[in-house]
Amino acid sequence: MITLIIASFLFSGAALVLGTPLFLMARRKGRPEILRRFFIGAAGIGLFCGLVSARSERLVNQCEVAGNPTCIDYGAVGFQIFALFGYALGAIGSALTLRREPDALRR
Repeated sequence: MITLIIASFLFSGAALVLGTPLFLMARRKGRPEILRRFFIGAAGIGLFCGLVSARSERLVNQCEVAGNPTCIDYGAVGFQIFALFGYALGAIGSALTLRREPDALRR
């Protein structure tokens, strides 16, 4: 349970850091709905990665109890990196799209 909570917070924080360009651009353009959606997405990515970490820890513990001293779950780490990469790619793409949008104040 502790692994789930800690990993969720760490991965949510990483997603928020990766989404910083989007957050700055959305705030500058006055688009709070985009901010809200990507904040919720960062929390979802964090929860997902936390669940993957907790499951991975449980699988490794079961493997060690079965007598195998060299248990490593590479798939969990790759899956988490893939999820964060997808979030970052979406955030950067959205930031670039917002950058091209004309300012609402100049209309």
